[in-house]
Amino acid sequence: MLAIVDWPLIYQVSEKGGEPKVIRAPDTAQNEFSCEYPYFLPDGRNYLFTLKSSIASKNGIYVASLDSNEKKQLLSGVASNVMYSDDGYLLFLQERTLNARPFDVKRLILSEESYSIATDILVDVWGQSAFSVSQSGTLIYRNAEGQSQSQFIWFDRDGGEIETAGDAGKYAPNFDLSPDEKKIAVSERDPISLNAEIYIIDTHLNDRTRLTFKSGNDGDVVWSPDGLRVGFDSLRSGNADIYEKEIDSIRDERILIAESENEWMEDWSQDGKYIIYLATDGLTESIRALLLSEDQEPLTIVESTFNLDEPHLSFDGKWLAYNSNKSGTWEIYITPFSETAGQEYKISTGSGVQPRWRKDGKELYYLTLEGKMMAVNIEANTKIERGTPNELFDTKLSVDPLRDQYDVSSDGKRFLLLKPLAEAESTPITVTFNWTKLLNQ
Repeated sequence: MLAIVDWPLIYQVSEKGGEPKVIRAPDTAQNEFSCEYPYFLPDGRNYLFTLKSSIASKNGIYVASLDSNEKKQLLSGVASNVMYSDDGYLLFLQERTLNARPFDVKRLILSEESYSIATDILVDVWGQSAFSVSQSGTLIYRNAEGQSQSQFIWFDRDGGEIETAGDAGKYAPNFDLSPDEKKIAVSERDPISLNAEIYIIDTHLNDRTRLTFKSGNDGDVVWSPDGLRVGFDSLRSGNADIYEKEIDSIRDERILIAESENEWMEDWSQDGKYIIYLATDGLTESIRALLLSEDQEPLTIVESTFNLDEPHLSFDGKWLAYNSNKSGTWEIYITPFSETAGQEYKISTGSGVQPRWRKDGKELYYLTLEGKMMAVNIEANTKIERGTPNELFDTKLSVDPLRDQYDVSSDGKRFLLLKPLAEAESTPITVTFNWTKLLNQ
């Protein structure tokens, strides 16, 4: 039996295949919003996982069983991934320190005794700690030493660096450039609580302002076309729902859509009428559009049992570009933005993710899985006609098909990339054999 995560749910599926089954979901009535990092104990029935909640005392590491809906809190205030070593210890991170505590795996009792193994452990932008332990007694971990820092940088069409934008920080992908191209909306994870909040970076004033304060893992931020609001998704109420927040207002966020499935914010039409979002239920994925001014059911533009992501509307609102892996690899597709299904056009050749439009709709940009920035000429009338994709430059990004890792100016002459700092790439990994010897030091 395998345990898998479709954030914020934990599923089980037979190692021989079959239908996934939800075994752990956050209790929204108790302000829980995420169940993460499942780890089986040796008996194959009990498992560890990390629970996140807007109630601080409920955050922590829990143990549960495949045979029961009950759960038992082992540690409070811990948000990291957790592992069990056959030496009889739980390993986890607390305030960037890697700790080990004796654990009675039969009685499921955690000792009060605790050992600090290493400090300043790397935590990535999604909150996962960089450590692992084998059952043969080998421990590996990576220190932070600034490597979670990243920098926004403008590049020209030849890949030449133009200038940096804002200060370096622990930013998550899925950022968005404001319509006037002077501000960046981005999610940043707190290094202690590991909750992600939305920040606004004013690149001209070199100023950064925190926008959300609800401790609900806010992300996938998108500007409204008037530049006065942002839309984003958040796990603050349990599953992923979509909110909007005015930039220069102290008023609380307003919820735009909240359903039983997960909704992830993706785009906002230039006329301000629609938000484009991805809906996932663990079995199917749908790209949908919500008409904001009327009480209507959302429109389903694309639906698939394969992965869909990163939908972006053309500026004239007539065409929708997105990436999907339905062909066996990630590719870029364009389809009409309408209530009825239209013809689908494959745009990329070889691989493609993260499509972005030039404002006049005459050019579409995307990344290959190898990190090449591509441009393709588009003629969009009653149908789509594309030219041959042309490589502009090598971004040297580690490409993620499910994230926005760049944006482009409206004229297509400049590209804004979120790049990890160069010094981070050389940070070594520490490997320790017979790691329990460290406990006596």
